Amino acid sequence: MMELDLDDFAEAELDLAYLSAGTAISTHYDMSTAADLTACLDELTHRLTSAPSRT
Repeated sequence: MMELDLDDFAEAELDLAYLSAGTAISTHYDMSTAADLTACLDELTHRLTSAPSRT
């Protein structure tokens, strides 16, 4: 079981590097609601399960 205390303000930095493509992505999150945490975890899941873009 996980409990999220929404009275506290949290921050997270999501840094991902694609070594084969030579790219890095950094996203900062200010998390004050459960929806903010969900957005951060959704992006992490998406990045870990998809191929890097070639842009």
